[in-house]
Amino acid sequence: MNQIDATISKIESFENVNIVSFEVGSYSMKMISLELENSLKIGSKVQIGTKATHISLAKNLTSQISISNILHVRVKEVNNGELLSSVKFYFNDVVFESIITKESSLAMDIKENDKITALIQSSELSIIKVW
Repeated sequence: MNQIDATISKIESFENVNIVSFEVGSYSMKMISLELENSLKIGSKVQIGTKATHISLAKNLTSQISISNILHVRVKEVNNGELLSSVKFYFNDVVFESIITKESSLAMDIKENDKITALIQSSELSIIKVW
């Protein structure tokens, strides 16, 4: 599980749906949640996370996209297996991992030190810890 510290910057709620915004260094990230702890408030320090299989990657992304969490990152390493590839990258000095198909990794020609875009849907982000 990829994890990083964040601060809650905004909470929007309607009926039982919540959109929580976080500040993570210079990035703003969003999470959709159906349930939210009552103790969470703006300014709360949390640890957020997502699974490696929930991070999509793009190279030379130029169009608008409906994904809320668009992270411009630098590749640390790529390990191509028989079917899947592990792509590790730096996000705010924290190493994250994305698991994609080997076919996609080869088609994108991802290499160490490449600048790529990591994409995380707001529904795939979760709060792991509250400090």
